[in-house]
Amino acid sequence: MPIEPRFVFVPALSTLHPRYATPSVAIVVQSAWACLLALSGSYDALTNYVVFADWIFFGLTVLTVLMFRRSLPLSKRPAGAYRAPGYPVVQIAFVVIAAAVVASVIGAAPGAAAKGAALIALGIPVYYWYARSRGVGN
Repeated sequence: MPIEPRFVFVPALSTLHPRYATPSVAIVVQSAWACLLALSGSYDALTNYVVFADWIFFGLTVLTVLMFRRSLPLSKRPAGAYRAPGYPVVQIAFVVIAAAVVASVIGAAPGAAAKGAALIALGIPVYYWYARSRGVGN
């Protein structure tokens, strides 16, 4: 089921190359961003930013799955819904470990964690500006 274009953050990035069927514009933009990041600092600093941000979102993703499964009874889930092994123990353990990784980065490199949090936070006003300009949520 295709996503309605007005809900795509930057529609130009979602277009596919006519021959290779790859998001070629998105690949070029991401490559340019990666080059800028690589030129901007040390490998350790970049790793701390990425680890910090990744593990926040890994933990939130699994936490969301736990919340959805709690709010949507098994009888109302779509046919073929995936059953997670060890549910909910494995998923709760993962969320706890993700929180520990984030806390570890904060403890080991608070400056890098703050920069990573600021980078994530910069996306919030950009999203709301874009959503309002595209009429998303109205």
